[in-house]
This record gives sequence, C-alpha cells and structure tokens, in this order.
Amino acid sequence: MSRRLELAGPAGLHQPQRPEWICRGCHLPYPCPTARDRLVVIYGHTPALAQRAADLLFEAAPDLDGVPPADLFNRFIAWTATAAAPS
Repeated sequence: MSRRLELAGPAGLHQPQRPEWICRGCHLPYPCPTARDRLVVIYGHTPALAQRAADLLFEAAPDLDGVPPADLFNRFIAWTATAAAPS
C-alpha cells in the first residue's frame, strides 16, 4: 500500500506537512488523532501498527532534529500501546 495513499478517504486531509510534521487537515502535531485512528483501521491492533508508527518516526526524525528523543517517541510510537487492544 502506498504510504501517501494509506490515509485516503474521509481522513485523507490528515497527512503530514513536512518539514514541520504538522497535520495538513487539522494543524495538530502529526500523527494527529484522526490519522492515528485511520492507522488503526488500516493496520489493526497488530505489531504492524507499531512498525508503521516507527517508520513514521524514522521519516520525521531528520526534520525534527531539535525535538528530544523521548518527545518523538511519545508523539509517534507510545500511542500505539493504547491502541494495541480493542476496548
């Protein structure tokens, strides 16, 4: 699946604006809540969700080089732990 197309559809505007990594749709830090929800729909509650989040972090890190690593982890990866199990 194309990374650019993975958030197509109603949430399609929720893409990262680089190099700031701000959501184009809602102007929140990317991945915004809508993008996160869409990633869960695409990848489910599987390890693939955390892997995709890690891929996003890897893509964003060079652009966000002034952001502390712990903040990047919390922004891009930590949320996947709470998304890991359906409620």
